[in-house]
Amino acid sequence: MPEWRVEHGDCRNVLAELEPNSIDSALMDPPYGLGFMGVAWDKFGGGGMKAETIAAQKAAETRNEPFGRSGKAAAPAAGEKVAFKAFMAEVASATLRVLKPGAHALVFGGTRTYHWMVDAWEDAGFEVRDQVLWLYVQGFPKNLNISKAIDKGAGVTPIEIKPATLGMANNADWNELKNQIVMPPPTTPEAIQWSGWGTALKPSVEPLVLLRKPITGPIYRNVLEHGTGGINIDGCRVPNAEPGKQDRSTEPGVAKRSGAGSTTFTVTGGPRGGAAAGRWPANVILDEGAGALLDAQSGVKKDGVAVRRNGKGGKFFGQINPDAVKLPGPAPDVGYGGAGGVSRVFYCPKPSKAEKEAGLDAFEPATAAELTGRKEGSAGLVMQHTDGSEKANPYAGTSGAKPRKNTHATVKPIALLRYLARLITPPGGTVLDPFAGSGSAGIAAGLEGFNYIGIELDSEGKGFVDIARARITHHIGPSADAARPRRRSAMFRGFD
Repeated sequence: MPEWRVEHGDCRNVLAELEPNSIDSALMDPPYGLGFMGVAWDKFGGGGMKAETIAAQKAAETRNEPFGRSGKAAAPAAGEKVAFKAFMAEVASATLRVLKPGAHALVFGGTRTYHWMVDAWEDAGFEVRDQVLWLYVQGFPKNLNISKAIDKGAGVTPIEIKPATLGMANNADWNELKNQIVMPPPTTPEAIQWSGWGTALKPSVEPLVLLRKPITGPIYRNVLEHGTGGINIDGCRVPNAEPGKQDRSTEPGVAKRSGAGSTTFTVTGGPRGGAAAGRWPANVILDEGAGALLDAQSGVKKDGVAVRRNGKGGKFFGQINPDAVKLPGPAPDVGYGGAGGVSRVFYCPKPSKAEKEAGLDAFEPATAAELTGRKEGSAGLVMQHTDGSEKANPYAGTSGAKPRKNTHATVKPIALLRYLARLITPPGGTVLDPFAGSGSAGIAAGLEGFNYIGIELDSEGKGFVDIARARITHHIGPSADAARPRRRSAMFRGFD
């Protein structure tokens, strides 16, 4: 059974107590620095987490930059950027110290602050290997209708004010604060000119950065010595659209010596092999809705063809003989062996309420009002259909008007995290998660057979540590609390 534990504390302090060069991979969903839903853990520069170090604040002051958010809808202030990057730099440095040479890290980021985050991790010493995109369709735009704002600023008055209702995504009259403010059609010349213009795109993607701690020596020696440095391609292949059909596009060929003492090898299999192993993992991950939209636009397309007739032979460095030996020359073209829509990559939808709350039967649910601080029954939480039925207001960020036991606002799908953990973690390895949240990465790591070390500060006292431990226990079993040796100190004695 995999071993796991969730520490309660600031990840920067807890990471300092772990042994250096002892962890095989890191998978985390840190704060994005956007002030999401007003939660303290996503605020920087104006309170919240202790990211506004003296050095960061002084740096902002020397540039005469504000240190905090000036308004709810404003872009992040320069002081917040300084504080966010300072915090990320500390986490990145602490993570770099405990990862083995060549170990990979996958870190979620927000679309508006991703570049800050990546910059901090790269400056800490990590190599940026790639960017992974998780695409989904459930995002909700928070847009300002510019033409209506122009009219309102020019003194044009509403023709009606109605109670909040559902269907805001397709309702141009929706006002996110309280009610539907029904404005007349664009009235002033300026409003007519800017009719149809807004301020926001529909959020449908979360990026991750794929990082690697620098290797020591050649990659193969690093892998043999530390077990880290590569990514698990075969373990993350996407199944073929036609089950059982040979996928000739991916597997490396099998090289065999032509004869005793010969320096010539014959490669058997497809153009790069012949196993029905599935498609090479991509750096894009879709939910089913996003995949369906892509396929509806693309239609069915056949796979490409591996052109081998132009080959002129080459060199092969094999385990049989470290010396360079000749590969075969030109060969017939071979089709990859598949067809389908353009979305033939890994699918993963957002998590259901049942997934989020499995293992939390003993927990008391929190109401939407308790979660958001909004008035119970107000239009800010609950909206009405025209037939009188009710549903949560998507602007409230409650993901449901009914009480919830898992109170974390940004729960990631277990299937997505399993796939990501499997991609970067060697067999039997340990996954580090400095921002454990409600424990989804711990569940994913355990289900994949990996050990797990999670750290959660729970700066607002929402009970995330207990929620994470209960959820992981439900899926994996009780914790042995010994995923990796660590240095114990007085600071751990206060942790529950």
